Parts: sequence; structure tokens; C-alpha cells
Amino acid sequence: MSEFPFLSLATAHEAEQTIKKSRFIGYAAPITTETDATNILDQVQAQHAKANHAAYAYVAGDHDELTRQSDAGEPVGTAGSPILNVIQQQHLHNIIIVVTRFFGGIKLGAGGLIRAYGSSASLAIQDASIVERKALTRYEITLDYKQAEPLNTWLADRVDQIVGTDYGVAVTVTVLVGADDIQFATELTSKTNGQAQLKKIDEEFAEVPYAVSK
Repeated sequence: MSEFPFLSLATAHEAEQTIKKSRFIGYAAPITTETDATNILDQVQAQHAKANHAAYAYVAGDHDELTRQSDAGEPVGTAGSPILNVIQQQHLHNIIIVVTRFFGGIKLGAGGLIRAYGSSASLAIQDASIVERKALTRYEITLDYKQAEPLNTWLADRVDQIVGTDYGVAVTVTVLVGADDIQFATELTSKTNGQAQLKKIDEEFAEVPYAVSK
């Protein structure tokens, strides 16, 4: 098992920079299949039909089984490879990054191109919303009303997600907790003095917000 979490994008994100009069537009988007990647590439190329280059890289699959890159007419190894390096260095999965270039008349050289495409790819994901795909267990917690408010405060910081709360004869809170979180039941018992009832509903994969350290 990888020591890194399975990270991807929540939504598409775009960023732009100008380097020596060349305009570079980085566009990053979540994908799951090669068809997704092809469709996004077609959309970007149609949107920037007058661009000189649209280099890209993408990975898809649970183990990045699908990995592709293209220099799109730039010198070999100066565009697609640095974009792919950014994806891999940030441990991102199921993602495509397309960097479109409008040539400004000044040649950048191989080193300059590598830096330009790499930094444009980095900008495309810099402020993007990142999600982590996690194996989660869904629980229902049933407790009386007087315990609900203090417990909800604790749960907000403790679980991956509070799915919902039902107010009936008692309060039932549905939560998602990491499947490998073996301490949750014990901590819940301690917090409620054994008064809360915990029921396991099922296990599932879900995408939860991921805080990226900057």
C-alpha cells in the first residue's frame, strides 16, 4: 500500500502566466477514463484554436494504469514530461493537465520550456480543490437530546464527515469514519459514558476534502 493518500481534483481549475511574451494557460481537471481525457483535450484545443501548442499529461486508474503525455510539437521531453512530473510529485491521480502556449516570438530553449511547462502545470493545481479518496465506514449514532449538542461539536472535529442528523424520539447522527480508525468506537463510548448506540451501516469509498500543506 502506498504511503501517500489517493488524491485528485474536486473540480477543474485554470491558471495563466506570461513568460517572455509567450502566454501559457494551464488547465487541470479530474478524469476517470481515457475518453474523459480525450474529451477535455478536445475542449481545450477548441477553446484555444489559435494556440501554437497544447501539451498535456494525464493519469487514470487505481494504480495509474493509464499514463499518457504529449509534447504537442515542442522539442521532445520539454513539455509533456515536466507536466507529468508535477502530477507525480504531487501524488495526484485521475487527473489531466493541459498547458496551452501562445508563442510570443522569443525562443525559450529546452531548459526554459521545461521550466515554463512545469510551472504552468503547478499553477493549474496550486489553488485547486483537492480531495482524498478514502475507504470509509458509515455509522449511525443514536443518543438522547441532552447529549447531542456536545457530541456534535466533538464529531465535527473527529469524523471525516457528518452525513446528517435525524431528530425523532432520539437523535440519530450518521457519520463517515476512516475504515482503519479502530479507536472511534472506544472514544465514542468514553465521550458518552456508554450511553450512545453505535450501529455500523456499510463500508464505501468516498471523496473528502484534503488540506494541502503549503
